[in-house]
Amino acid sequence: MPRSARLSLLIALLALVTLAPKTIAYGVQAKPDKAGLYAQVERRLTGRGLAFRHVDHPFLAHLRIEGEGCRALLAELDPNGTTVARLGVEARDIGPGAILYRGKRVKRIPPILPAIKARLQRDLALYGIETERDPVLWLAQTPGCRLEPEELGGVEIFIED
Repeated sequence: MPRSARLSLLIALLALVTLAPKTIAYGVQAKPDKAGLYAQVERRLTGRGLAFRHVDHPFLAHLRIEGEGCRALLAELDPNGTTVARLGVEARDIGPGAILYRGKRVKRIPPILPAIKARLQRDLALYGIETERDPVLWLAQTPGCRLEPEELGGVEIFIED
C-alpha cells in the first residue's frame, strides 16, 4: 500500500474515532446545574435569617435573597458575559451589581480561564466525565445585606444530570 494511502487511511480513522462520539452525543445538551449552585449558596448563608427563592427562567435563572432590611439577587454569569445587561434590569429595584470570581470582587469577567473551563466541562460531560468549575457570579444587594464575596468563594458548578 502506498504511503499516501496509509496516511489517508490513518486520517480517516482518526476522524472517525474523534468525531463519532460527538456525533452520537449531538442531541445531548450539557447544561450547568444552577439549582445545585444556588443550593450551595443557601447552605453557606444559613443562619442569617434570609429567605431564598429560585427563579427558574430558561435564559436567566437566578436566586432572590430576602431578609430583614436585605434584598439581593445572585446569578451565575455565562463566561461570555451576555447576561450582565439583563441582570441589571432584573435588579433595578435592588441596586448595582458586582461580578464575583473565586471569592473576590472583580472589575470584569476574567477573559480566558472561565470560558475555557466552561467549554471543557461541557465537552467532558458528553463523554460522561463529571467535573466542577468555579462560577462567575453576579450579585446585586441592598446595603442592609452585607453579603461578602468571600462567603461565596469556593462554591462550584456542575453539569445537570
